[in-house]
Amino acid sequence: MKSFAALLIAVTMAALGSATSASVNTARAVVRPKILQPTTGTVWVVGTKQNVTWDTTGAGADPNPTEILLGHFAIGSDSEHLDTDHPLATGVSLSAGTQEITVPDVPAGSRYFI
Repeated sequence: MKSFAALLIAVTMAALGSATSASVNTARAVVRPKILQPTTGTVWVVGTKQNVTWDTTGAGADPNPTEILLGHFAIGSDSEHLDTDHPLATGVSLSAGTQEITVPDVPAGSRYFI
């Protein structure tokens, strides 16, 4: 059974931009609210539904819907390796403070983050 552990938990919620072409990269604003769930060491099973919960203090109004991304740290790299092609959730309201996601089918590991 595949699972992944959330060794470093952070939420990356990027504001969705509108691209004029599929080949154009869109600028994204990155917001990192304090994550309440999952906590460090949480293990999720692939295919299950889980809730990501964050602190909404100072969230303010939501001018744009956001997305929740999965990333991982690779040994010897400073990059966050964010999977922008397969967001865990889209159209998320930052002020909502919670979002249900389906755990993706990724290799088992302990260097993933949200």
